[in-house]
Amino acid sequence: MKYEIKDMKIYSALSKMSKPIADATHTISDIAFYVVELTTAEGITGQGYLLSFHYSPKAIEGALKDMKKFILEKGYCVNETLKMKHDYEQECEYFGNLGLLRWAQAAVNVAMWDAWGKILGQPIYKILGSNGKKIRIGPQIVPQPAHGASRHGRAQTQTGQCLKRGKARQRAADKRIF
Repeated sequence: MKYEIKDMKIYSALSKMSKPIADATHTISDIAFYVVELTTAEGITGQGYLLSFHYSPKAIEGALKDMKKFILEKGYCVNETLKMKHDYEQECEYFGNLGLLRWAQAAVNVAMWDAWGKILGQPIYKILGSNGKKIRIGPQIVPQPAHGASRHGRAQTQTGQCLKRGKARQRAADKRIF
């Protein structure tokens, strides 16, 4: 089976924030996003999303609609993420492919990976070759007073008696797995 993409739907959602957040140049009172849903000829679906807040919603919708037209005309299969990326960059060569166009492409790319993972019955991290083992996090060295110094004395972080005395505690911290 080829798992060719036969349909692409674009949904928008809006979530009002109970209290707006702001920085020096923006105030955000809503969280808005778009969901891209691809469907293969075999009925497998994949979803990707694009967080948009309130920035240029018509431009974002236009970029997603352009992407939809491009994807459906070319007849990509869900495992052709790299080919799609390369072809779309060529398609946008004279217009530029950064910003909104890259956002639209990323949303479709994630939807393609989602569908491909469903087809293979594997999470994406396994498809990409990760072994899925937990990663050991390195030690976090906390400044402690030097040996013989008062609590308000100069702290040593990586050398000196304070580190030697704290080795057993540090070894335990080294073994934490997340």
